[in-house]
Amino acid sequence: QYAAPYCGELTYEALRISNVANGKFRKEAGSFLLLMMKTNLQEVSNFSRMRLQSILAMSKLCGQGNCEDYSMVLETLEVIQQISLKDGTKARDNTSLGDCVTALVSKLRTVVNESLKIAQFRHDPEVTAELYYDVSKVYSDSPDLRIEWLESLAKYNAMNKNWEEAAQCKLFIASLIAQYLVKCNHEKLLDSFNFNSLISVAPNLLNEPELSEENLRRPEEAFQSEIWTVNGFISLLNE
Repeated sequence: QYAAPYCGELTYEALRISNVANGKFRKEAGSFLLLMMKTNLQEVSNFSRMRLQSILAMSKLCGQGNCEDYSMVLETLEVIQQISLKDGTKARDNTSLGDCVTALVSKLRTVVNESLKIAQFRHDPEVTAELYYDVSKVYSDSPDLRIEWLESLAKYNAMNKNWEEAAQCKLFIASLIAQYLVKCNHEKLLDSFNFNSLISVAPNLLNEPELSEENLRRPEEAFQSEIWTVNGFISLLNE
C-alpha cells in the first residue's frame, strides 16, 4: 500500500511547474498532469487516489508559504478542465473524466483560497498558526490531508522558533497514526499502546477529533501515505 509514493511526488512536481512563468514548461506540466488523471481513470477505474494525491500536492505547495501568487497554476488547471470536458474517457462505472476533473479543480481552488487567506495574516504569527490549525480540522474526514496541514503548521511554528507548539503538532499527528494502527490492528506492537502517555504531554489531544469510523472501514482509500506505519510513528516521535 505504501511502497510506491510516485503518484504523489509526480503530482506535486507537475503542479509546482504549472505555476512557473515559463509558458512552455506550464503546458508540458499540465499535459502530464492530465495524462496521469486520464490513465488513472482508465487503468484503475477509480479516481480517488489521483484526487487525494492532487489535493495533498496542492496543500504541500501552498503550505510552504513562499508563494502568494497561484494564478499560473489555476490557469493551467482551467485549461486541463476544459480539455477533460471534451474527452470521452470514462471509468467502468461510467464516471466521466470531465466530471472527475471538474470536481477536483474546484477542490484545488478551495485549497488555494485557504492558503491566500493565511498569507494575508503573515504579519500576525498567532493568527496565521490558528488559520493553519483551522484548515487541518476542516480535513478531519481526510486523514492524509489533515496530517499535511498539521505538518505545515509544525514547520511554520519551527520557522518562528515556537518549538513547543511545533512539537505539539507532531504529537497530534502521532496520536492519529497510533489510533489507526491500533483500531485497524495492523501492528500488534501497538496493541497495548497507552494514549495517556501522549495526553500527559499534549493535553489538547482530548479536544482533537478522532479518526472517523467511515475512514477506518476503507483504509486503502483514506490512508495512502507511508506515514501510517510503526516506522512512521517512531520516526515522528524521534523528530
